[in-house]
Amino acid sequence: MVIHAFGDSYTNGFNDDSVSWVKNYIKWKGYKPKGYVEYISEYYNCDSINHAIQGADNYTILESFCNKFEGINEDDLIILNWSGTNRFRIVNNFDKWISVLPNFSGIENQSEISEKTANEILVNRTSLKYLEEVRSWTKLINYLSKERKIFQWSYLPEFKLDTINNINLIYETITIETKGVIIDSHLSEEGNKNLSKEIIKLINRDYI
Repeated sequence: MVIHAFGDSYTNGFNDDSVSWVKNYIKWKGYKPKGYVEYISEYYNCDSINHAIQGADNYTILESFCNKFEGINEDDLIILNWSGTNRFRIVNNFDKWISVLPNFSGIENQSEISEKTANEILVNRTSLKYLEEVRSWTKLINYLSKERKIFQWSYLPEFKLDTINNINLIYETITIETKGVIIDSHLSEEGNKNLSKEIIKLINRDYI
């Protein structure tokens, strides 16, 4: 079995040290901590491939899953982490997809769309229709999971998946571990370890 993980920064973990919060946390720790995917692969004594992307929107996550799905063996385990529906993506001047995040301070410096346009889209995306859109994807993927081991989760309670919600309120964050030296709501090393234990329980219940 090989674990294939898809999602955003919560699943990518500490793999991309070009991101400031990852770089700062690794520097504070003095080493690169493990993310929850690594703890899960250690538990099952198997390899893992982390396809997750820092700051990814759900369209990018779904596209990554679709592009990689054919090459995943039937005996492998797929972990799919859904992000916030307020994120969206556009094609940049180099004909590449880029994700646009709410409260992203650099949005005014992007020439592809204006800050006004970005803010209007972000307001529009507060509609529950975008949540219903992702829920429809999860239903299709659940159908696929009849033949595959596909575990879906989100840190947002509105998804109402049979999994972990409000994880920043349940598990230790970087802000808590560093006592405010680093202000960041991502999970700490210990938080990732405890999240992995909860996910393992759900995987063992449904797939193993």
